[in-house]
Formats: sequence, structure tokens, C-alpha cells
Amino acid sequence: MKTRKRIFGILCFLTFCVFSMVGSSTSYQQTAGELYEKAVYYEEAQGDLQKAIDLYKKVLEQFPENREVAAKAQLHIGLCYEKLGHKEAVKAYELVVQNFADQKEPVSTARARLTELLAKKTEKSVYEKLWSMQEDKVLLEAQSLSPDGTKLLGINVSGKGQNVAYKDLKTQKFKFITNFDWKSVEHGWTYSPVWSPDSKHVAFNFGGFKDGIKEIRIAELNGESQTVYRCKTPYEDIYPCGWFPDSRSLLAIHLTKEKAIRLGIVSTQDGDFELIYETKGPSDANFKPDAGEYFEANLSPDGRLVVFSKADGEIMNLYVLDIATKALYTLTDTPAKDEEPKWAPDRKHIAFLSNRTGNKALWAVPIEKDGSLGGQIFLLRDSMQHANLLNWTEHGLPYENWVSFTDIFVLPVDSKTGEPTGKPKQLEYWPTGDNLNPVFSPDGKYLAFVSNLESREPGRRIVVFPLSGGEPRSFRVPSSNFRGSLFDLRWFSDGSAIGFSGNATKETPGWHEDMNPYMMFKLTLDTGEWQTWELDVPWSRTEWRKDGNAFYYGENGGGESDSHKVGIIERDLTTDSKRYIYQMENEADGVFRALRCSRDYTKLAFYQGWGNHIEVIDIKSGETLRKFPGYTSPAWSPDGKFIMARIGMAGLHVLSLADGSKKQYDLSGHLPQGGIRFFDWSPDGSQVAFSFMFARYTTHLIRDVIPAEK
Repeated sequence: MKTRKRIFGILCFLTFCVFSMVGSSTSYQQTAGELYEKAVYYEEAQGDLQKAIDLYKKVLEQFPENREVAAKAQLHIGLCYEKLGHKEAVKAYELVVQNFADQKEPVSTARARLTELLAKKTEKSVYEKLWSMQEDKVLLEAQSLSPDGTKLLGINVSGKGQNVAYKDLKTQKFKFITNFDWKSVEHGWTYSPVWSPDSKHVAFNFGGFKDGIKEIRIAELNGESQTVYRCKTPYEDIYPCGWFPDSRSLLAIHLTKEKAIRLGIVSTQDGDFELIYETKGPSDANFKPDAGEYFEANLSPDGRLVVFSKADGEIMNLYVLDIATKALYTLTDTPAKDEEPKWAPDRKHIAFLSNRTGNKALWAVPIEKDGSLGGQIFLLRDSMQHANLLNWTEHGLPYENWVSFTDIFVLPVDSKTGEPTGKPKQLEYWPTGDNLNPVFSPDGKYLAFVSNLESREPGRRIVVFPLSGGEPRSFRVPSSNFRGSLFDLRWFSDGSAIGFSGNATKETPGWHEDMNPYMMFKLTLDTGEWQTWELDVPWSRTEWRKDGNAFYYGENGGGESDSHKVGIIERDLTTDSKRYIYQMENEADGVFRALRCSRDYTKLAFYQGWGNHIEVIDIKSGETLRKFPGYTSPAWSPDGKFIMARIGMAGLHVLSLADGSKKQYDLSGHLPQGGIRFFDWSPDGSQVAFSFMFARYTTHLIRDVIPAEK
């Protein structure tokens, strides 16, 4: 489910093939951590193991005093050699044990690998690829394998809607179970699909666009469905996590507004909910799209026991609950993060992912008949860093592997037309891999963007990058569990501050227990001071008024607000008054994203979700000036005569506000295959900055998971 959270924020990400990209050079001396991360990038993203080995050796040569990083570098030299099939892997692991005895986690991993290699065990597991986003050209997230092993179920997110679908592994064809449409307010979104024991039905989470009420629905493969449980308010959520063997009930997790996590049994006959276990999530928890970061559950094949992982801060441990007696057994109790537990089909083992040796790896634990611990935990497979486990069937244990990189490029363009005049060049900023959403300062001297990498300090950061040279400045967002991609990152008109919206946590200024944990953030650059204001509409997109004393936001349709009016509101922070600058005729519709003011602050462009178009309005009168169907992510030319935008994830499009004409420019010859996500046009019109995403997303099946001797 961790993968689901990462993917959930990329609803518009369509399928594309991915090639490797050369990392950028740095304009400052690298630290040990940065050089190590560069080596990891070549090892995991590009698959250039020899280049990675050379960089890991440089870490050892240049930073021997940084024993934590040096030990990890020496360990990864062994991992790379092992992947290459070289005997040097054994020597590399021995050096970890000999030279870094004070570094517990790398030594533990090295010893585990030495045990495997020196014992000369043959590989008993067979790995089979089930699906690849790049090869199949279809996005399929939140996956599970049918019990009969013939179908791979998941959620397809596209320009049309968010639907339950499956891949027939025999015919290699994709079929849709639901047919929901973004444009229909009567429809909704789907998530968390799970197979019935006979592989003929699926249960899934459904949320209605109009009222926001969450449901559990059951559907046949031909699409006929029925609601078996419906929440009472839009502040709750419920989703299935397994079927009982007789198909008469479901294991489900119910989330309340008060952050309670309730594990229960939902009858497929009458919809009754029977509570079997309850715990409390953190008061600032954010359950989107599910509670997987805090709690995950898996039902045993016989329906008697439930294994679940439960978070305590950064630690997660595993427990088994006997449904009938309510007896609770502790399986793990360590400072590690043990997560995503899955029952073996014979119920004798539980597999799970853990970082207990430093790297994310696949482990297993034997289980007694009553659910108690049956023996020692043992390692099944190392190097599962980007993996997430699916459901374990008699055919094997499937897992999905998601690796993505997003970085910033700058493209020279004609200041009057937006036509490219050169090639895009990656911004010379390190670390690379998760930097996005660049915006030019009003004077054009800086780029501000979001960096999600945790190489220096944990958490998301706002980076202010000087384009003429100099050291970048970095500001950590004061929210320990920040959600959202900061698509509304904006400069104030005088360049003194940067603002955006996002969820707050206990460390956020102005946070309190009873608030809707969604706020406007303002960063004053001279002082580094943060200010916040509560938002009564969650997950909206925002833009600032010219004087910085007010902001605009969307009052969306489809249940996101209690208000019956749908439109764009100006909220004055001095008086706390609100007024509509734009209101839709059909008050049931409307989702407003990507709000962007023209450079002179007289016009506002935004993406209208139901209509699937960019709309431009006059801020003073509210009059619609132009619509551009199919486009999103608007960015203004300096003179306000053109808008740069995209369709899907590809290309650069320049739209004329005067006559509605459109020009398309193909950048595919100068970029890896992937997708452009966000534009900004410089104040002098000479260049465009954009974030570019490329990813690998595959699903594999591990056969013969448990070794015979176990």
C-alpha cells in the first residue's frame, strides 16, 4: 500500500516507456552522502553496476572517516558484484564485516549474504514477470492476483476515469469491470480491489463524486455491482482487504473522522459491520488513499486469523489476531519497520517486508496453528527496496516494483511565440531524482521548486535556486507527514515569499487537534519564517492575489465541500472575508486545479476537471475569455497573450488567447521517454522550466517462496 500512496498523487500519469538518464553535474563539492546517492542512482535507476561500483569506491577513498556511509558503500560494492555474478562479492562482504564492526546494519546484511553465497545454495525460487507498464501501455495500480492465477486485478487511472480492471494473463488482454467517467458527477473513483475465493467477483472501495460518501461494492467480472456497505458521512472511509472462504463476508478497515482505525467483518448479505479490533491512528494522520502507512491487515486462508502491521512512530510490528477468541499474539517487537504481512496459502508462514538489516528485504516467519510464533524469522530475499507485496496465492507471491525519477529541465524559447530555440538541459542541482514543479521568481533570477529527497534532512523541502550561480537555499516544510505534490507552489508578486497548500501535522505552526488538517503555507524568504491559515476545502489548488493579502481557491463540486456553490473564491486574509470571482452555472459540477494568474494579475487560468479543459477568466468581472479543451497545467507568457500547456504527459503546446490557435512542439528527441508534468514561463519569456518524470513499474511473481528445508 506504500506504493499506492506514491502513485495516488499521479492520477493523470499515463503509460510510457522509460530509458535511463545521465545525472547532472554539481556546481559545488559533493558530500559523502551525495556521492553515495549518486552511486545508488546508477545502481538502481540506470542499472550501470560497474559505474556504481566505481562511485562506491570513491566514497571509500574520499570519505573514510564517515564510517556510516563508507560501510554502506562497501556493502553495495558486494551487492553489485553479486548481481554481476562476480566472485569478488564474497571479498566485498568480508571487508564489511572486518572493517566496519561498529556499523550494525551493514554488517548484519553482509553476514546474511555471506551465508547465502558460501553455502552455495541453488536458487529455488522462480521469478516470472506478470505485467509492465512500459510494455503493456496500461497503468494498473493497487494490484492483486486472482486465486486461480489467471488474472491480475488493479485500478486503471486514465483521462477517462478511475476504474477497476484486470489483465487476463492467458490472452494478455485488458478488460474493465467498472466504467466510471471523470466528467459524470453521478460517478466516482475506485480503489483497493480484492478477489473473491472463486475468482469470479471483486470487492472494491468506491467514492462518489457528488457526495463524497465511501462504499464497499461487489462486482461480477461483467461489471454488474451492488453496494454492501455505505459510510454515513464523507469524513469516513472503508475498504476491503480480504474475503472469507465462504464469500459471505469481507475483512475490511473502517477509518473514522476521529482517526480511529477499525478492523471488522462486513457481511456481503446484509452489510452488517462487526468490529473485531480497533486502534487509534496519530491525530495528524492522513489516510489517503488508505491507512497503509499506519495499519495493514491480511486474512488467513482458513478465515480464522488476521495478521496485521501496526505503526508506533517510525516503527511497525506484526501481530496475529484470533477472530473467535480475540487472542492477540505478537510476532515481532523490534525497532524495525516490519510491514505488508501476507499469509502463505498453507497458513504455515507469513511473509513480510522489513528494513531490520538496513535494506528493505523479504522475510518470513513460521506460524503455529493457533497463530502464535512458530520459530525463527528468516531472510527470503534481499534487495526489495522498491517492492510492495501483493496477495500470496498457491501460484506464488506477486510483488510490484515501482521506481520513478522526476527532475527539472530548462528550455530556451522564443520570447514572443514560445517556440523552442535550443535543447532542454537538466538543472544542475544535486541530489537528482525527486525534484519537481519549478516556478520562476518575479525578477527571473531564481527558480523555486520542491525537493522530496531526504539526503540532508527528512521531509519535503522548498529549494530556491539562483540561475546565475551561487549556492541554493533550502527550506524544510514544517509538516512531518506532508501530503500533496505542491502543484500550487507560487511566488508572491514582490518576490519576498513563497506560498502553497498542503496538509498540516503537529509540528506545523497553527495546528490544533480539531482542525481540518489542510492549510495554506507562506514562507518568508528573508527570515525563513512560516505562516499558515486553515482551509475549509480540502485538497484544493490555490493562487495568490497580487498584494499577497488574499488567495484564490476552488470550491469544488462532488462532495468536497458542504457548500452548494461551486466556483473560485477569493479569500482576504486581512478581513477573512470571502467572495466568488467565478461561479459555475451547474452547481453540481466543478473541480478546479492548476490556478495560475497572468503576470499582470488581471487574468486567471485554471484546469476545470469535469469539463477537461483549461479555462481563462477575467479576475475583475469573472467573465470567461477562452476555453481550451483537453489541455491542463497552464503557464502564462510574460505578455499574457499565450498559455503554455500539455495534453496527457507529452509535448509542449502553446495556445493563443487571441484566436484560440494552438501550436505543438515535440521534445521527444531531446529527452528520455517519459512525461512532462509542469511548466513555468520565465518573466522575460526567454526560457521555460518544467519537471519531467520517467519511471519503471512492473509486477513479478515469486514461485516456491519458502525453501524446502523451511
